[in-house]
Amino acid sequence: MTSSIAPATGPALDPVLREDRDSVALLTLNRPSKRNALDIATFVALDAHLADLEAQVDEIGVVVVRGAGPCFSAGADISGPTRSPRPHFQASVIERLANLPQPVIASVHGYCVTGGLELALAADLIVAAESARFADTHARFALAANWGLTQRLPRRIGAYRAREMMFTNREVDGREAERIGLATRCVPDAELETETAPPPSSRDHGSATRSTSGRCCVPMACRWRAVSLTSSTG
Repeated sequence: MTSSIAPATGPALDPVLREDRDSVALLTLNRPSKRNALDIATFVALDAHLADLEAQVDEIGVVVVRGAGPCFSAGADISGPTRSPRPHFQASVIERLANLPQPVIASVHGYCVTGGLELALAADLIVAAESARFADTHARFALAANWGLTQRLPRRIGAYRAREMMFTNREVDGREAERIGLATRCVPDAELETETAPPPSSRDHGSATRSTSGRCCVPMACRWRAVSLTSSTG
């Protein structure tokens, strides 16, 4: 069964929505009619959210990035305006995501392709639904990956598997992504949200994010952050 995440409450034209549940910030790519294709406005909105999160280390312990509608992201949107606010803007936003002081989890269902894959690779953990489909299709269009994929993908899965994905454009489903190390974990679609985000009414991370598999990523990331902060101040 393919999951479909509904957009959180917010302005209809806001391309990235933020919802805070206790100390977890959910950033939802909110262009479901475009399969969350990444345009300049999406990167501008994401950059603004990341700037806020950098200053909220005491309030926010984990950041989850996900997509509204049928998929995580179908890649870059080149159908509209492509003029960036500054050179290498999209790459700098993805690098900012990778360097957030909080752990970042990419919650992936459906397609996570090309630019969408570059975005997901900036996360510390990738949790994939069984419906997830990862692919790098830059070569199909004679394009170069300029947002960090050429560095981050080999680090995740090794140089030779990364070359295969980049050269052949082959799709990798959620279960294979888990097997080769691209995804930290693969779960049934029905469990993806409970695996990566506490319910809105939760006040207890330990119980709120427990899936039926008995494993949960948000508390694990919170504990990792607490250890990191203790180590850095000790």
